[in-house]
Amino acid sequence: MTMNQDSYSLVVIYGLLVIIGGVGGIGDVLLYKWAKSQNIVWLIFSYFAWLFSLTLLGFFLRLEHLTFGATIVLATAIHLVVGLVWSFCFVGNKPSRLEMAGIVLAVAAVILMEMGRAQAATSEQ
Repeated sequence: MTMNQDSYSLVVIYGLLVIIGGVGGIGDVLLYKWAKSQNIVWLIFSYFAWLFSLTLLGFFLRLEHLTFGATIVLATAIHLVVGLVWSFCFVGNKPSRLEMAGIVLAVAAVILMEMGRAQAATSEQ
């Protein structure tokens, strides 16, 4: 899972992942706003948000801290949580039990990946 363990702190790594997933989720919210209003400005802003998110994702992959698969899973999980929070707080949709289970499993996946990464780092030393 881990490719380069000594470059950046966990705060920087997960902070960047939150920004990547968050900006992608904001792009989805802006697309929702466009669908409701048909104002082309929302569509353009959503495209810029996604472009920025993908650019950051490319930068993150160049850091080689996590593998491609782990990076995509984590960024996508954060992206989906942003969408769920938006729909719960601003649209009034309530998350289903299956969605809540997905969030719990995503958090568990992050914890297990970090535990595995930490264990691999200690066994290499």
